[in-house]
Amino acid sequence: MPGSLPAFRGPQLATLTEVLPTGPDWLFEMKYDGYRCMAAVSGHEVRLFTRSGLDWTRKFRVLVEPFAQLTPSTALIDGEICTLTPSGRTDFSGLARALETGAPLVFFAFDLLEADGADLTSLPLIKRKARLERLLGPTTDAAVIRFAQHVQGNGPEVFDAVCREDHEGVIAKEASAPYRSARTRSWLKIKCVQQQEFVVTGWTPSSRKDTFASLLLGTWEAGQLIYRGRVGTGFSVDGSARLQRELDARAQADCPVSGVPREIARAARWVVPTLVADIAFAERTSEGRLRHASFLALRDDTSSREVSDEVEQLAALGIAAAARLGERLTSPERIAY
Repeated sequence: MPGSLPAFRGPQLATLTEVLPTGPDWLFEMKYDGYRCMAAVSGHEVRLFTRSGLDWTRKFRVLVEPFAQLTPSTALIDGEICTLTPSGRTDFSGLARALETGAPLVFFAFDLLEADGADLTSLPLIKRKARLERLLGPTTDAAVIRFAQHVQGNGPEVFDAVCREDHEGVIAKEASAPYRSARTRSWLKIKCVQQQEFVVTGWTPSSRKDTFASLLLGTWEAGQLIYRGRVGTGFSVDGSARLQRELDARAQADCPVSGVPREIARAARWVVPTLVADIAFAERTSEGRLRHASFLALRDDTSSREVSDEVEQLAALGIAAAARLGERLTSPERIAY
């Protein structure tokens, strides 16, 4: 008889950086563009959780049977649920459609937190991944549950190859580190293109169509929503109409975000800030606002209250590290390595 179903654990999160770590102490994995998922298995009993602990077993139902056949014992597996383009790239914008239609999904498994009733989080990552690979057995490109392959060392070469194939980036992981349910520097993310989540705080009306012209974006910093710019491209006609209905349902009179330029605020329509959007962009201005932003998709696997600015997170880590060394950063708004 299998043991009790493993309980959900908060996932380990990677810290954004622009500097690739080097040496054999680091493993490099593909950065997958999908829904983070914690898969709890006990024989034929399966529960699939989002990164914030929501039980989405029903939404991810096409994965339940493959996991139910995985082991007669117990396992808690960390991974990413994705859809793939014909060229093999993960495609978050296609994931929502796949969930609506029941189209195929792929689970890329990259960590094993529990197995056979034992807690593995204190083991080095390299040993956890070896256990995970044995659990999954040989997999092919047709498999629904796939082991997330890694390369040990050779970070610059791996990153260059990933970017040449138009993937999102890589995750660098310290081979000897335990698993921690927090954002750490033993997991680092290095992106080929800039992309992150933002809170939708409002919209500007269009003079040429019935839907919005652009969305106004923000992130939470110290309990306050800070304006990060706007996005007006990347929307389909049908997608704009659906999104406008979501905006109308959240309309409010009060501005929920600070720092909006006066000329934009005058025409803006505000919303209760509960929607989260995945946004790609070319760069930021000196004020931290987005340039050449493009909408990718809405995310419903996380709370808007969890959305903070990745650049601000990295700067805060640098300030904290400097304080521990008794130093002071003269330009904390500028990322220093």
